[in-house]
Amino acid sequence: MTRTGGNMEKYDVQVENKTYSVEIEKTSNMHQNDKTAEDIAKDAFLSEYDHCVQRAEKLDNKVYILLTVCAFLFVLLTSTISEAAHFAFPHNGLAFTLIMLYVLLLICDVAVYSLMLIKLVGLLKSVPFARFNTREILKYDLIAQTPETIARYLGTKYVRCIDYNNELLEKRYKTFNFCVNLLVTDVVISILLAFVCVFISLNGGMRV
Repeated sequence: MTRTGGNMEKYDVQVENKTYSVEIEKTSNMHQNDKTAEDIAKDAFLSEYDHCVQRAEKLDNKVYILLTVCAFLFVLLTSTISEAAHFAFPHNGLAFTLIMLYVLLLICDVAVYSLMLIKLVGLLKSVPFARFNTREILKYDLIAQTPETIARYLGTKYVRCIDYNNELLEKRYKTFNFCVNLLVTDVVISILLAFVCVFISLNGGMRV
C-alpha cells in the first residue's frame, strides 16, 4: 500500500504477518535530462578546448623543471672543463689516449648541453593558440539563427581551433621529448668523463 504526502512517500510492507511502514523521499528527475543536443555538443567542444590549454600549461611546467636540472648540469659541466686544466703532458701512450678521449667526450658534452638549452629556451617562447573570434556572432548575425545552426557553426569553428592547437602541442611535446633524450645523453657523457678523469689520474696524466 502506498500513501503520498508532501515530499515523502509511505509504503506499508508486510513481512511474516507483520506490517512495517517505510518512508522514502521523493526524487525529481525533471532537471536531469533537460540538456539539449546543442548544449551537450557545446560542452564537449569546450571540454576538449580546455584540455588543450591544460596540456600547454603542463608542458610549460615540465620545461621549467628541466631548466632547473640544466642549472645543476651547468655547474657539473664547468667543473669538468676546469678539470682539464690540471692535465699534465702525457708521458705514455695510454695517458695520451685517455686525454684525447676526455677532450672528445667534453666536446660532445658541451654540444649536447648547448643544443638542449637552445631547444628548451625555444619552448619558453609564447605561441598563440587558435581561438574562436566572438565577433563573428554579430558579423554573421548568428543570434537570429536557429540553435541547431549556431551549434553547427560553433562546432565547426571549435574543431578547427582544437585541431590546430593539438597539432601545435604535438610539435612542442616532440621537441620536449627530444630535450629529455639529450638530458639523458648529457648525464651519461658526464659519468664517462668522470671515469676517464680517474683513469687519467691513475696513469700519471694529472699535475702533482
